[in-house]
Amino acid sequence: MAALGQICIVGAFALALYSIVSSLVGVRVRSRELIASGQNAAWAVTALITAASLTLLVAFAVHDFSLRYVWDHSSRAMSMDLILAAFYSGQQGSLLYWAWTLSIFSAIVLWQQRKPGPHRVLMPYVVVVLMVIEGFMTLLVGFVTTPFEALPRVPADGVGLNPLLYDEGMRIHPPMLLAGLMSWSVPFAFSIAALATGKLGNEWVALSRRYAMVAWVILGLGNVLGAWWAYHVLGWGGYWGWDPVENVALMPWLVGTAFIHSIQMQERRGMLKAWNVALIMVTFFLASALAGMGGVLFGLRYASVDFFMGYLLGIKAFTAAVIGGIGNIRGAMVGGLLVGVLESLVGGFISTQFQDTFVFLALIA
Repeated sequence: MAALGQICIVGAFALALYSIVSSLVGVRVRSRELIASGQNAAWAVTALITAASLTLLVAFAVHDFSLRYVWDHSSRAMSMDLILAAFYSGQQGSLLYWAWTLSIFSAIVLWQQRKPGPHRVLMPYVVVVLMVIEGFMTLLVGFVTTPFEALPRVPADGVGLNPLLYDEGMRIHPPMLLAGLMSWSVPFAFSIAALATGKLGNEWVALSRRYAMVAWVILGLGNVLGAWWAYHVLGWGGYWGWDPVENVALMPWLVGTAFIHSIQMQERRGMLKAWNVALIMVTFFLASALAGMGGVLFGLRYASVDFFMGYLLGIKAFTAAVIGGIGNIRGAMVGGLLVGVLESLVGGFISTQFQDTFVFLALIA
């Protein structure tokens, strides 16, 4: 199963790249055949990622502990519903689930917008944007943190889930929240297509409104379920306390709410055209996996993800930029080198405990 799943992911990555190139070249040379080929490749990406996801689900169902991810997130003592829910319980599986939901959303868009009409001029760019995101996701799942890593020896049983995840909320909250975050990719793709074609009128707004409403509902339900689950499981000492993860998911929902209200102004009065594009871009960058990928990749070195993960790295990067001059790329590179030298000297001659302190002093100075 490891080989089958990995082949599907790598194949999806290659086809996503082909879809991007074929669509862009097709628009450039005005070739309907190349544009259609790019869309067909997007369909194939959906099929391959679905095959990879089903492969992982089957591996969980049959207790295939030869896969490290299955061994690390399930056990024979777990009920079947929790075993299947373990699919998205870790970093690798949640990334694959994100890629799967995006591919399904992409297929729905292609099917609904297949008929001829003025909207067809937007579709090649919509496909390009969706496949760029899909290509990034499959790059991570296929080459950086794959759920199909095989163990050298097959254990008799698995580790199982975190005890906090043995709850009915595990069955519905994570998939709803992850799908809600990824679903904002579709209206974002239409906004980029509108910018690329220069058609910033009501056409792209009318097309993206229904997808924005669906994304708003899914993410809203995910937030409500997450709020219930966090309070139900953690308790917060008997009073309400907002979970940081749910806080992150709430922000794109609020901006998305503003976007849905704002596009109504554009449709009725022709106002706020630039504002609507900006709103959906902010919503996407808040909601998409791109903001979380840095934390996930950095978190691969650790057993858990901390709410302030990356904070010190951000301070050091900002210090390097200040030393080198804001807006000066070469200066920032030199600043990064100086920060590294400073940390090495402090660690070698004083103590590694004071490395971050001296970097902060360098920023103040």
